[in-house]
Amino acid sequence: ARAFADATHAFALETLASRALREFAGYARRPAWRDGGGDAGGDLPSFSAYPQEAVTNAGEYLLSLPQTLEQVAEAREEDRAAARDAAASAAAEALGSPRKPTSFSGQGPEEAEGPRARSAFDDAFFFEPELDPGEWMADVARLAADALVAEIRVIERLSETGAAQLAADAEYFANVVAALAPEPPKTLAAFAACCATPRENYVPFAASEDAAALGDVVAAVAAMRNIGT
Repeated sequence: ARAFADATHAFALETLASRALREFAGYARRPAWRDGGGDAGGDLPSFSAYPQEAVTNAGEYLLSLPQTLEQVAEAREEDRAAARDAAASAAAEALGSPRKPTSFSGQGPEEAEGPRARSAFDDAFFFEPELDPGEWMADVARLAADALVAEIRVIERLSETGAAQLAADAEYFANVVAALAPEPPKTLAAFAACCATPRENYVPFAASEDAAALGDVVAAVAAMRNIGT
């Protein structure tokens, strides 16, 4: 039973995160990481990197989900209220005291609307007895962040403009996740910090106490940027 519950929970999360996961498919193979030239310092064109469209698409989708989850939760509560009302009416009739059913909104049967159409979100939550939109949204945001981190970890090489682009992507999405989950995504934020560090400052940065708190990300980004630490 526990395995079944875990499997249905994972299915619901993946259903909710599916659009963001699709946006991240192939992220590690994007040409942006190699654009703009080389690994050696030198004068590089000055520019401001903005998050790539795939990343902003995923972020905007996640930020729209809380309202959707609230609507699903409200609809499920209406369904439960209707079921309780039907059960009470059946019991009253069995005892010989017919009871006029009322809908969740207080309407009589002649005023109530017909059954609402099921959505993909209803199907995803079919086996979930309770739906806390806040908790679910945090889990979905973390799942999407983990998917992006997994893609970042397999990037082989970063040019300096590629590092700036990755810093912009990671910072943007880390902020999105932080807005939806109780704790910020530490690994994603670490990638943003390491990629944003100027090449000429990376070696002293890697030896600092601040870098020590970022774990293996410091060495991973150094390898991507071909910086000997």
